[in-house]
Amino acid sequence: PEHPNPIFHRERWLGLNGPKWEFAIRKSSEETPPLEWDGNITVPFCLQSELSGTSSSLPRSELQQLRPPHAKPLRKGQALWYRLQLPRIPPAWRDEDLRVILHIGACSFTSTVIVNRTTFPEHVGASTPIRLDITGALRTSGSGSGQGQGGAGARDEVLVRCTDREETRDELLPVGKQCRKNYSGQGPFLSTVYSNVTGIWQSVWLEAVPRVHLDRVKVVTLAPDQTGTRSWRLALYPELSSSPTAGGGSSSLWLEATLFDTLDC
Repeated sequence: PEHPNPIFHRERWLGLNGPKWEFAIRKSSEETPPLEWDGNITVPFCLQSELSGTSSSLPRSELQQLRPPHAKPLRKGQALWYRLQLPRIPPAWRDEDLRVILHIGACSFTSTVIVNRTTFPEHVGASTPIRLDITGALRTSGSGSGQGQGGAGARDEVLVRCTDREETRDELLPVGKQCRKNYSGQGPFLSTVYSNVTGIWQSVWLEAVPRVHLDRVKVVTLAPDQTGTRSWRLALYPELSSSPTAGGGSSSLWLEATLFDTLDC
């Protein structure tokens, strides 16, 4: 499959998109995971999308609420849960110098991720990525023995609980082009009113990275009048992420940049 972030394509990664995710709509007051699930959902398509594959699992009342055109958010007091049994983590990823990172490209609007029995801090925002170091939450061996729920042979499990922006009770949050009320057919703004989006709507993947690794790079092009020369220059501002290292190891990397002209690309 195509890597969700080609600029940071690393060799050790596993895509988690697809129809193997399970979903359930429950009361937002319920903090514990569901015991039964409503059906399967295809990630990264949101709950309101036909491509999510949830139509056969939703009751008629929910279908009328959640399907385009101008689909609504979840009902007041509801939360959307996801569950996925992770594929087997490659043995090479168990190296003590590697960290396993879970990426969720975007999830609307508030999201809480649980890996086995470890709950990570709530993420707020529908368009910002979620990046979690889940190494410590994974079971200690590929056979499933060790930390977390289940006995021998148990798989690592990821749960995601999300609620819509309406649950935040903050009228200052930006709405953008999503509709908050039913469209009445009045007014000139029909072309800018979009359906609501609930849940995961961008790719999900795992990757194994060194304890000290490149997280992002800001690239700034400097024109000749900015450099005081007749040449263009490229300024790179790398940002590193690091995990605690045994013995207080150094948190530094060499950065090598390769420039291509139009003939070499």
